[in-house]
Amino acid sequence: MKYSKITIYALVAALGALVVGLNLGGISGAIDIIERNFGLTTFSKGFVTSALMVGCLFGAFIGGSLSDRHGRRPVMMASAILLLLSSSGCSLLSFNATHLVIFRLIGGLGVGMLSAVIPTYIAEISPAAYRGTFISFYQVFVVIGIFIAYICNYWFFGMDSNWKLMLGLPIAFAILYIVFLIGIPESPRWLVQCNRQDDAKSSIKTFCFGPEDTEDILNSANGNKNEEVAFSELFKGKTGKVVFLGCMLAFFQQITGINVVINYAPSIFSSLNYLCRCCQPGLHSHRIVACGQIPEEDIACYRMYRLCHSARLSCLCFRCGSVQQHWRAHSHTCLHWIFRPVFISTYVRSDIRDVSFQNKRYSHGPFNCNKLDMFFHSSAVISMA
Repeated sequence: MKYSKITIYALVAALGALVVGLNLGGISGAIDIIERNFGLTTFSKGFVTSALMVGCLFGAFIGGSLSDRHGRRPVMMASAILLLLSSSGCSLLSFNATHLVIFRLIGGLGVGMLSAVIPTYIAEISPAAYRGTFISFYQVFVVIGIFIAYICNYWFFGMDSNWKLMLGLPIAFAILYIVFLIGIPESPRWLVQCNRQDDAKSSIKTFCFGPEDTEDILNSANGNKNEEVAFSELFKGKTGKVVFLGCMLAFFQQITGINVVINYAPSIFSSLNYLCRCCQPGLHSHRIVACGQIPEEDIACYRMYRLCHSARLSCLCFRCGSVQQHWRAHSHTCLHWIFRPVFISTYVRSDIRDVSFQNKRYSHGPFNCNKLDMFFHSSAVISMA
């Protein structure tokens, strides 16, 4: 392969994203156990979880300037050491919530710095034709790290000190990343930018760049000097539109709630499990839900379950946390509130409102779907028994 060495170095640099993903996903399985062990309040539970993101904010802010001043590889090395300290501290040295917050803040600094410097390093060592592909390694490794963390959380759940194992999982990968970083060269473009021409030529030989790429790298410093522009130019004209779209893409990716699912996935599915159970006919005198008991005379939730099951809908996870708080007094409107966000087209007609049950104890007359203002996807086939 023409760029085999560059591919290897890009993969080594992107391995730090795997450690990032492990830190992001590890807390999801541990936070409920930590809450019980340390008696956390809702606020402290959220603060322990979000401490990594707070540190990440500051790490991303300083990561770029540090890498410009000291180099890409040293900053990646320092970030990996911070993640190693964070994972070790969370797993071995945390005896209360304060300790967890401190160590997760440290880890967040490493995550933020890596998120700034890894794509920069990969972009600077990549040929123009493959730059986009190589930079995508970072995001791929983040997702792989989250996936591995979820699998390991499942394995660790039944063990002693399970939450410590979950938070300590990144230790081995951080050590491996530090070892690999020792063997990769500094970015030749950064060396040229610092007027270290001899070191840049040595780095270029290590990467095995072709003649055209070599010339482009060596001339990059001259191009930067001749084309210096003000920072405000980034927000003008076509460039400003591209920058704006990129910022909005990152903003909406976060504001839509992806981090909530990553950090609280077990809690969400646990709530969903309770909600689904309460929608099924109970064999006992009461059906237990997360917030209490529902009388068996109130069969509306069971009929809604039949509708949902027939329509093959899987949207119960929407707002299930708030449902638990609102269920007791307003079970009918609560179900309506869950399904209202499903943007679909076919109205559930009132001519399917009558549902018959084999057990007559669960029948209390016609059930008018119009009152719930329900909508289902036009391709859904509703077949009531």
